Amino acid sequence: MVRICRQKIFSTLFTVAFLLFFGTAIAQTSPQGLSLQGRILDSSNNPLEDASVAFTVQIVSPGAEECVLYEETHTLNMTGSGGVFALPVGAGTRSGAAFEDTSTLAQVFNNGSGQINSLTCSSGNSYTPASGAKRKIKMTFDNGGGPQVVTQTLDVQAVPYALYADTLRGKSPSDFLQTSTSTTQAKIDNLATNANYNELLALIAGTSANYTLANGGNFTPATDVDFNGKKIIDLAAPTLGTDATNKTYVDTKFGGATFDQTGLANGQSVRWNQALTKWEVYTPATSQWITTGNDIYYNTGKVGIGTTNPSSKLHVSATDTQTSGSTSVFRITPTYNQTSGNAANTDLVISRTETAVGSGDQRFIDAKVGGSSKFQVFTDGSILAGNSSGAYGKYEFLDGSIVMSNNQSLRMLDNASNVVSTVTLTSGNNLQLGGSAVSGSTMYYVLNGTGSHQFFTGSTPTEKMRIDSNGNVGIGTTNPTTGTRLDITGTGAASSSIIIPRDTVANRPTTGVNGMMRYATDTNKFEAYQNGAWTDMITSSTASSVAAGNGTASAPSISFSGDTNTGFYSNGADTIGIAANGANVFNISSTALSSPTTGGALITSGNGTAAAPTFSFSGDPDTGWFRPAADTMAASTAGSERVRITSSGTIGVGTSVPTGTLHLNDGSGGLTETHWSSSATGISSTDGLFVGLNNISGDAYVWNNENTPLKFATTGTERMRIAADGSVGIG
Repeated sequence: MVRICRQKIFSTLFTVAFLLFFGTAIAQTSPQGLSLQGRILDSSNNPLEDASVAFTVQIVSPGAEECVLYEETHTLNMTGSGGVFALPVGAGTRSGAAFEDTSTLAQVFNNGSGQINSLTCSSGNSYTPASGAKRKIKMTFDNGGGPQVVTQTLDVQAVPYALYADTLRGKSPSDFLQTSTSTTQAKIDNLATNANYNELLALIAGTSANYTLANGGNFTPATDVDFNGKKIIDLAAPTLGTDATNKTYVDTKFGGATFDQTGLANGQSVRWNQALTKWEVYTPATSQWITTGNDIYYNTGKVGIGTTNPSSKLHVSATDTQTSGSTSVFRITPTYNQTSGNAANTDLVISRTETAVGSGDQRFIDAKVGGSSKFQVFTDGSILAGNSSGAYGKYEFLDGSIVMSNNQSLRMLDNASNVVSTVTLTSGNNLQLGGSAVSGSTMYYVLNGTGSHQFFTGSTPTEKMRIDSNGNVGIGTTNPTTGTRLDITGTGAASSSIIIPRDTVANRPTTGVNGMMRYATDTNKFEAYQNGAWTDMITSSTASSVAAGNGTASAPSISFSGDTNTGFYSNGADTIGIAANGANVFNISSTALSSPTTGGALITSGNGTAAAPTFSFSGDPDTGWFRPAADTMAASTAGSERVRITSSGTIGVGTSVPTGTLHLNDGSGGLTETHWSSSATGISSTDGLFVGLNNISGDAYVWNNENTPLKFATTGTERMRIAADGSVGIG
């Protein structure tokens, strides 16, 4: 039962049936739809028959997450309907967002779809249907008074009308052949024809007449066999001249030319005789090279390549006159293909044994141009690049070091040979990064006589940072404060702040160390790690505090970046001074909040309302005093005005427009009365004197509950009395 508030109160009784929209023809395609029916009656069993009723239907997942899988709306004219409605789900106007606005009913009821993402859920944003999972249908309707939720949900126990069936007569999808662009029913039918089917069986049995046997039998093709550029491999050794051959040739041809084997003997070689256009065997002349197995060697004399007068064990000489391209005299071009193992490879090894050497230079390499050394590698590990004399070399590498003369540079080039960076030792023995050859700024590193490290940057370098001999770092200052490890100095909007590390509370360091500081971006607080735990640096807790100087009214200790003479300062022991525009306007002490002079600053507040009065109580925020209008005060209880004092001094109780000095009114239609009582005789509703007005009958009354007379006097003299028994005395 659902109660819906508008001009009427409706309760919704639903009888819901799912109906398939299909005809009796078996071949007809099942539609993407189902029917939701019901009836809406009010509490007096009167039907809802408004001219326009908007329905919203949702299909949701069955669990507590209730992810919306499908949503649509319908608008019905229910005039004369008797409250009965029928909604063709699947034919309405789609609504919602993302999946529920675009999904089909087949997708909604598909339990094999896997995880569905980007959904609107009570919890989370995804749903993975289980095998055999049901769905729920939820509905709301609006007849002009706002959407009314039908608390009853409909469980769909089975996939309706096979929009997406899990089985067919107990068979799962894996039991069927699914067609595709490659696998079609027409292709399967073609294979099943009598001729094709019989030939397929013959291929399996090896009795097909269309193909030769792969193992045994005779191969008697009627025409040439084209191997399409492929080769026949793994042949047996031929025994006849007509046999297909392997690499053991049996005829007297070699590459199509005659192979003359006359005089064939051990140790002979084969050569090509161009004059007789044939291959022939011959006995080569005696060689100085000696062969042993696969090795060849020459132990005596010298080897010359390009020269008939070698001057060393291996002498390579060449003269090149070509004017384009590139040439080389000696190349080492190994190729390694080591897919596993731990082999170590070296392309050139110079292994020198020094039993005894002279006092002259000992070199591994001496590369020269025009007889002048340009690159030398010495046996002590030194490398000299440049002129032949070390005194004029551009670079020396001595025992792993790089030595540069003053004003010499190391240059880094890009692929286009442009200088992108330089390292220079200046005439003042300063290390310079960048410089005139590089666009942009220059950085100097200077080690001065006091042991300080200085860093200069800029196109006209100026000092930006210094590390002094004590290890103190100064940024923006050349004299870091003693005892301060990091002294950052800066003025102006562009240089007067620092940013400490910022991140969420969850990303605090895994292991905290006392003294760490950071800023938590999700709580907007500074944090410090102290005494083994993270704590807020600025907090109202007594566990930590922020200390500042005493300050003055013109320069308060705590002020604002754009208003430095307004803020808080210490105005004496146990007193907080509040300054505005450099003047003391309030003091907060242990006993009072006061203005420093008579007629000083004022404490004001907002007007408030009856429901949220300006002056209220911590446990009762809708009870207190407020300002309903200019020069007017009012008191409220439970969020409603009870008493008003106007600008003329009149007081209204139960009325906001008092017409007398004291105006009492009972707006509830009961009794308006005043009650006088005495603790001596009792203060209950049966004690004392009542004067009032009966708002129902209109009677005015004076009601004495005590056993005492009522007295009436003028000019200080009693004029009339009504005794306790009701007798009246006048005069």
